[in-house]
Amino acid sequence: MGTQFAAIIEMKQNMKHHKHPDQQRSNGEHNLDPKRIEHRAYELYLDRGSDPGHDFDDWLRAERELKAPGEAAPGKVLL
Repeated sequence: MGTQFAAIIEMKQNMKHHKHPDQQRSNGEHNLDPKRIEHRAYELYLDRGSDPGHDFDDWLRAERELKAPGEAAPGKVLL
């Protein structure tokens, strides 16, 4: 599981410098810690019963939740 997330982290870091102009954000861009995203994505994986094959979706959802904490799953503590 960890190697899948490591690959996603590397992919996201490589994509940082290649954003489409419509996707670029102002100076207020959220700088999320990849470890926090990984932790939340792993929680989502466990909540789903450890069903494999959804790691990228879990990662994207974790990013969204951490950017907008009001959308986090109830009862979850986000580090």
